[in-house]
Amino acid sequence: MSETTDNRQEVIDAAVKSIEDKTQAIRDRLKEAEEKARREARAVFTEVTKDLFDLEPRLQSFTWRQFTPYFNDGEECTFGVYTDYPEINGFDYESKYGAWLDTPLEDGDGNVNLMLLSIKEFSRRKKDENGNDVIESYQGTGYYEGRTLRRAVYEEVPNPNYDPKVEALIDAIPKLIHGLPADSLKALFGDHCQVTVYRDREPEVSEYIHD
Repeated sequence: MSETTDNRQEVIDAAVKSIEDKTQAIRDRLKEAEEKARREARAVFTEVTKDLFDLEPRLQSFTWRQFTPYFNDGEECTFGVYTDYPEINGFDYESKYGAWLDTPLEDGDGNVNLMLLSIKEFSRRKKDENGNDVIESYQGTGYYEGRTLRRAVYEEVPNPNYDPKVEALIDAIPKLIHGLPADSLKALFGDHCQVTVYRDREPEVSEYIHD
């Protein structure tokens, strides 16, 4: 190999090395910017969630899910944050439906089911003066058409534990989470996951299985 060829190879190698160094420098700067953005997002998130916990001392945790669906009926699958039915203090949002006046307010660990405090009225079977269920007759339809059927009568009774501030808080939690950019939440906690934010410790992120 001639000296000219050697020099040409050295020039090429130096150019390639320069490109690699510059590319790595760009990666480092982008990573640094991402880390900075993540730190700033976490600081804002911590500040905002602290305000929530300060509003209600019985609020210990809240949970939501965020993921990119694997199927979207032919449409593009995009990352989303799902907060319509959050868990509060470990209690599922659905726990407020079908609850009764005597449903326990706390679990075995002392966590308060704030969902029950957001209900203005409960349904219960109506009683007569002797304490028996009030029964009414009605005419059946469909398969039971032509038959007289009987059913218990229910009434609405005020919830003595109803707290309008708790109801407002539960409504505010999904709005707060959705008020944060989805990209920031994805950068903070990841994809295909369930996120639980606690009053007195770091958020917990676990895998969420979905379609």
